[in-house]
Amino acid sequence: MGRKVIELSIVTLALVGLLGCPGGGQSPQPITGGQKEGPTPNASGGITQEQIDEIEATRRGGMTAIVGCFNDEIERRKGRKLHGKVMVEIQIGTAGRALSVGIKQSTFKSTEIQTCIQNTIKTWEFPRLTSTFNYPTTFDFSPAY
Repeated sequence: MGRKVIELSIVTLALVGLLGCPGGGQSPQPITGGQKEGPTPNASGGITQEQIDEIEATRRGGMTAIVGCFNDEIERRKGRKLHGKVMVEIQIGTAGRALSVGIKQSTFKSTEIQTCIQNTIKTWEFPRLTSTFNYPTTFDFSPAY
């Protein structure tokens, strides 16, 4: 039992070292990446694996801002322990911009964190595509206490 706690602490410290720890040491640790729920093209034609990889790279590159949404929620709640999951579906247009960002499911009662995530994703620049594309993904947050 003690060994697992130590191993988990080492993993948590490594993640904090990689992601930084803004906000007074209460930075969330994103647990999941883009869920492989089956992104689907909307129009005739498809997209390449390379384009999917670029979309996922855009998501990874935007995680600092998404973590900022979580940190803002911790501040609103006066530092109370907080964890949760937000599932979104991003409709990416041919120009590489999010046409829509829908919240499919959220364990957060606050709409502020959901709105922050939606507005953040709308600023991301995805690759240009030959057709619109639905990209489902999940943001799963746990604080590093």
